[in-house]
Amino acid sequence: MRFAAYLVLAMHFFGLVFMCWQPTKDFFLGLTPLNLLLSGAFLFYYHPTKDKNFWLYVLLFCGVGFGVEVLGVHTGLIFGNYWYGKSLGFKCLEVPLLIGLNWGVLVVMTASLTETFFYMFPLRTSTWIEKTAKATLAAAQMTLLDVIIEPIAMHLDFWQWQNSIVPFQNYVAWFVVGFLLHLVYQQSPIRKRNPLALYLVVAQIIFFSGFSLVLLRT
Repeated sequence: MRFAAYLVLAMHFFGLVFMCWQPTKDFFLGLTPLNLLLSGAFLFYYHPTKDKNFWLYVLLFCGVGFGVEVLGVHTGLIFGNYWYGKSLGFKCLEVPLLIGLNWGVLVVMTASLTETFFYMFPLRTSTWIEKTAKATLAAAQMTLLDVIIEPIAMHLDFWQWQNSIVPFQNYVAWFVVGFLLHLVYQQSPIRKRNPLALYLVVAQIIFFSGFSLVLLRT
């Protein structure tokens, strides 16, 4: 697991360094789909429970996430008016297929961090309240990650917003969709603590926060 953790951190760190250097930016930007695929593969591979139920939930999260994005892109009613660029690879219905994978990764990843938090600070209350609290905290983490990602996404042509303004509606939708997906996940008996989740979150924060700092200095 250590090899995968170090590799994920290295991919994001060197991606940050070389995307900030103009001569290598386009080449490393083109590796973004590979980065997403490897990160997702490692996260799922090291999950403690990989039975049929786990994969069904992963497919559900990926499918719902992709479907919501398709509706969002074509209607503007969910997240606001936006469209996807070329950096995330092959598109279906104007949405990169990897976006569905990204939703699955985010749910599994934030559920793991939430489970660790409640393990350290247990909430002694009813099961229903505990599950709702976990879904709320995990959805908040997903939304916070989106807040960190948004300033860089347009710069790297992941996606573009109308008038280059991220509407508050986007963050509300992220929280609501994330909350519903996590509420469903909380009903499952699947073990949710994933040993790679923290490393992947740290890697993403390093990449997007570091890129934001570089842009502020230029």
